[in-house]
Amino acid sequence: MNSKARQRAMKAMLGSLLQADLTMSEIRELADDLIFGSFGKEFGEYLREMNMFLSEADRNRGDYPSSQSQSMQSTAQNVIERRRLSKKVVQQLMSLASPWIKSPQLPNSGTMKELIEKYFMVAPPNEVSKFIDILHGEPADAYLKGISRRDRAR
Repeated sequence: MNSKARQRAMKAMLGSLLQADLTMSEIRELADDLIFGSFGKEFGEYLREMNMFLSEADRNRGDYPSSQSQSMQSTAQNVIERRRLSKKVVQQLMSLASPWIKSPQLPNSGTMKELIEKYFMVAPPNEVSKFIDILHGEPADAYLKGISRRDRAR
């Protein structure tokens, strides 16, 4: 496995565990079961099953995104067209909303619509919402967002 992908996966799993409201004792038990028990093997088998299930669902779904995702894509495309943003600027805004996405994942070749569709396929919903907010002129940083809203109220 690629070391960067491995690192990202470990960070994601650790983050999920920390958000799972497990006690420190339960986390220690889980760590022991990963090291000495069968949990690692069971988890790997579960991942394989989920991967097969998700790839099957993708094949059955075809190229039809959900209506909400399609609506958000059209909103993004309308804002981009209205503001006359270049592909390079849109890619930079996507990087602001999703810093983990690298340029090769969002190729510069192709149309703006293809770029948006690709982003909506790889980005999680919270980052898509963040991207839409940035397109509408909201700062990506929560601190700056508070300042900008305060200045607008004056």
